[in-house]
Amino acid sequence: MAPSHLIWIGAIGAVLSLAILLSGLIWQARTGISVQAAQNPQQKTFTPGIGTPPLPDRQTIQWNEIFGTTRSVDLMFALFLDGKGPESRSVKLKDAFIESASQGDVIHMQVVGTDNPLDEPFPISEATLIPPNGFIRLIAQLNQRSPREGMPNKDFLEKWRNIWFNAIYEDGKVDRIPFDTSGYFPGLAGPHVTKRTDGKKD
Repeated sequence: MAPSHLIWIGAIGAVLSLAILLSGLIWQARTGISVQAAQNPQQKTFTPGIGTPPLPDRQTIQWNEIFGTTRSVDLMFALFLDGKGPESRSVKLKDAFIESASQGDVIHMQVVGTDNPLDEPFPISEATLIPPNGFIRLIAQLNQRSPREGMPNKDFLEKWRNIWFNAIYEDGKVDRIPFDTSGYFPGLAGPHVTKRTDGKKD
């Protein structure tokens, strides 16, 4: 192959790579999705939970449908749950905790006072009233003895696949909400594609 042909092939490859990169950036800008790959297996990433439109005339906090997480590739560090206070009045939490539906373990949650999920949390007893339509974020550190070491994904699923979230208010009201976290790990929690064992090839 002539050198001139190699130069043309290299130039065409560079143009195609640039076009793919630009199309990806345009798609990301249009969808508003921010994608950040972990630089190493231990790098923590934060995944927000999924919320729901607040119910009218609610008397307690409207909690998200799905927990947010802080996790790395093979470890779970914490679960977050965001909520929004009632429209017409302030409320005060007395306690909040997650309870393992399979093993009965309990982790009492704390409050994260800022939008940064990695900020130091504080006890619910030290939190102010949640104002009308006020935002609150709770955190459950999964490894109580060593929060920074996290919990292996397999251990998390074994203990926390099904969770009861409990919120107790100072006026005596109680929220008790079930959560299923198996969707975080489809490869571990449910059926998935495997290699055929019959030796045949299509």
